[in-house]
Amino acid sequence: MEQPKIVQAEKPSRPVVTPTEAPGRLATATRSKLHQLLRLLGPGFLSGMAGNDATALTTYAIDGARAGYGHLWLMVLATPMYQAVQFSCAKIGRITQKGLSDILREHYGLWVALLATLVLVIANVALIAGDLVAIGSGLDLITGLPWVWFVIPVAALLWYLTGSGSSFQWQPSCGISPSTKVLSRSSSSLAS
Repeated sequence: MEQPKIVQAEKPSRPVVTPTEAPGRLATATRSKLHQLLRLLGPGFLSGMAGNDATALTTYAIDGARAGYGHLWLMVLATPMYQAVQFSCAKIGRITQKGLSDILREHYGLWVALLATLVLVIANVALIAGDLVAIGSGLDLITGLPWVWFVIPVAALLWYLTGSGSSFQWQPSCGISPSTKVLSRSSSSLAS
C-alpha cells in the first residue's frame, strides 16, 4: 500500500496596498488594529482615564509643584496595581451580573454590605466636594472671583446634567464624571 503524499498549499500572498490605491481598505485595517488594541487594554484603561477628574488633576499639580519628578516612580508601581483591581472588579461584575453590595451581602452578611456601602458613600461625597472645590478654584484663577461663589452654581449645573437623562450624550464631550449616579446606584442596590 502506497503512502499518500502530503501536499502543502501555498499561502496566498497579500497584495501591497498603497494609500492612493485603496484608502478605504487602509482605514479599515487601521480601525481594526485600533479596535484590537482597545480590546487588549480593556475596561481598566477607560476607568483609569475617567479617574483623572478635577480632584486628581489638582492633586497631581500640587504634588508636582512640591516634589517635582521625585514621586514619578510611584506611577510605575501603582499603575499595574490599579489595572489589576479594575480588571478584577470588571470580571466579577461581568460574571455575577451583580453589584458590590449584593455580592458582599450574599457572602458576608448585611452588616458588611452596609459598612462597605457607607464607606463608598462617604468617599463619593468627599470626591464630589473635592471636585467642586477644584472646579471652583479653576474658575477662581480665570475670573478672579472667590472659588466659593462657584461651588453651588457648578453643583446645580452638574446635578441637572446628571439627572436629565442625557448624561451619556454630554459626558464624553465634557470630561466630567457624574459621581452622583454612583451614590444612587449603590444605595438602590443595597435597598433591594
